[in-house]
Amino acid sequence: MTRRAGETAEMSGGWGAPSAEFAVPRPGLIDRLIEIERGRFALWVPVLFGGGIGIYFALPSEPPLVLAAALVVMALAWRLLTRHAALGLLMSGAMCCIALGFFAAKVRTDIVAAPVLTKKMDFAAITGWAANWEERIDRKNRLTIRVRAIDGLAAEATPRVVRISTHAETAPPIGTLVAVKAGLLPPPEPTHPGGFDFARMAYFLGLGAVGYAKSDITVAEGPAPPLDLQVWAAVDRVRAAIGAQVDAVLSGPAAGVATALISGDRGGIAEAEKEAMRGAGLAHVLAISGLHMAIMAGSLYFAVRLLLVAVPGLALRFPVKKWAALAALIGGLGYLLISGASVATQRAFLMTAVFLIAVMLDRPALTLRNVLIAALLILALRPESLLDVSFQMSFAAATALIATYERLRGINPLRSVGAQLSGSPGMAARAGVGLLRYAGGIGMTTMIAGLAVAPIAAFHFHTYTSYSLLGNVAAMPVVGLWVMPAALLSLIAVPFGLADAPLQLMGAGIDVVLDIAQAVSALPGAVRPVEAFPIAALNLIALGALWFAIWRGRWRYAGVAALGAGLALTSLGSKPDVLIDRDGQVIAVRGADGRLAAIPGRAGSYSLEKWLAADGDQREPEAARAPEVFHCDERGCVVDLRGTRLSVAKHAAALAQDCKLADIVVTSLEMRTPCPAPDVVVTHAQLQARGAHAIYIEGSEGERRFRVVTAAEWRGVRPWTGRR
Repeated sequence: MTRRAGETAEMSGGWGAPSAEFAVPRPGLIDRLIEIERGRFALWVPVLFGGGIGIYFALPSEPPLVLAAALVVMALAWRLLTRHAALGLLMSGAMCCIALGFFAAKVRTDIVAAPVLTKKMDFAAITGWAANWEERIDRKNRLTIRVRAIDGLAAEATPRVVRISTHAETAPPIGTLVAVKAGLLPPPEPTHPGGFDFARMAYFLGLGAVGYAKSDITVAEGPAPPLDLQVWAAVDRVRAAIGAQVDAVLSGPAAGVATALISGDRGGIAEAEKEAMRGAGLAHVLAISGLHMAIMAGSLYFAVRLLLVAVPGLALRFPVKKWAALAALIGGLGYLLISGASVATQRAFLMTAVFLIAVMLDRPALTLRNVLIAALLILALRPESLLDVSFQMSFAAATALIATYERLRGINPLRSVGAQLSGSPGMAARAGVGLLRYAGGIGMTTMIAGLAVAPIAAFHFHTYTSYSLLGNVAAMPVVGLWVMPAALLSLIAVPFGLADAPLQLMGAGIDVVLDIAQAVSALPGAVRPVEAFPIAALNLIALGALWFAIWRGRWRYAGVAALGAGLALTSLGSKPDVLIDRDGQVIAVRGADGRLAAIPGRAGSYSLEKWLAADGDQREPEAARAPEVFHCDERGCVVDLRGTRLSVAKHAAALAQDCKLADIVVTSLEMRTPCPAPDVVVTHAQLQARGAHAIYIEGSEGERRFRVVTAAEWRGVRPWTGRR
């Protein structure tokens, strides 16, 4: 059978692209769809690979490695058996991708396994090498230590990395062997069922304990640091020199933002500036991501290419475009190191590298295929990235932008206006056309990216920024054309001692951005709260958007229906009537007005803050304390919850009485006798074993039922939960 010219490469590259016998149109529906969507099947590889990762993390218990491997073998066997059937080939290819994603997540989990502290240590003597220092303007500084030993812990039970807060103001140089006494805790659990699981994130970072210093940090005698820390120490000295240069030239908020954009250290940014940037939809500017990497590498690419083209005859004889791409790739790697090489920045560099390598290979750079190749590489190397909000937002924005511009290629609503104005005499008209097109591009880009990331931001942060479009249209030209190019000039000029002028230029641009952020965030309703909604809703929204973006045929509109169903699901989540934190120190009940009312006191403010955010409540924790709802004395507290009596027993006599009268009893006391009357009894031991509790009161008053959900149920029995 003959094949049309140019068909071989396209058909052989995808997991579901049928082989030669399916290269010509056939009368069946499946075959017509294959013909229409030829070349698009490969774009589903990273999506399905990510689906396998998602299935792995959603399991309630840890699967054995042999099961993950068996799934891959079975999927590959199915593919071999169905290689001559179009539909079977598509389905088996999809299963291969899912199985490989599942297997990659399991292997990664086993590879990063490290000891995690299982119980609190009030006074731990730690020796280890300084691995990272975070200077924070509004809070205690933080030191990450690569542990050598912790007194009282066996080697096999000693965490490899711990992070402690400290009042110390001077950072020990990276790689220095230090000694400190600290209180240590296991990585924190979620504050409520379904909340953010810091312990899971810490597991994949290798972080085995957190805590706070109880002594000065001193330099200890001992062996040299590991080789990777020695290399990073040299890089950190360069970063410190750049930071010192920034501090010498700039001051105030501009200095903190400049340091964040150059070296990745956001500790110098005050909370007021962070809030203003968040309120204006500009928080992404402060965290080095794909935007910053693209601007830095892109600026370097165009600058180098312009210089090379300026050399007479050079561009005619040599591939200067490829040279410029290589220079941008090397510059991006340098920026990665200087910015601290955080996980998010590593992802941004990898995505940028894919685009630049495409240029060097004479392939189109800004394509949906390249975005998804970058996503596949990141997920293969770090499968846990799928759960990271920065990964989700970066690729949602990039996918939406490129998919939209692919659809609109050749369509320019400003073309007719531009044609009329560009024919006008004078540079002013032509400059006006350029500015109009640029502003239109920024506005469209911001709107598309904002719509793409809005559901993700709402799910993770429980907020929606109403004026994000306004803030980005006003500020992003300043960031892209002023601040970041000045940052690049500063980095180039630092070795020559000529960084003062570009840093001052950068600082002036940052002041403009901060002024815009302050003005936009001060508008009424700039930040709107969003109630927590089920993850199934976010998954449906993402799947629907990808379905619409990837396919070409009319069936892509089914993605709009899925997206709509996901949006509808966001309003179906139920709210708990009672919340109890892991330590039993803070309890909140849902009042008649539908808002949470918390037990009086100062304990548990962090948990209460997270509860209020998930509830779509913008009150501060102290404003939610309700002594008028909780009737308390030295023996405990009692609250009437729409006919349900909840008691908090602090004394044995109160516990005995509550066991006769209450519907729900919460106590830190040891239960020595049966407590039959209450429908729900929550003890300190139960809280320690199962984590935070959420209680739902269901049914009418005569047939009231109590449904208890714990953080442990949500987390399952996984390596990062500490449960076996």
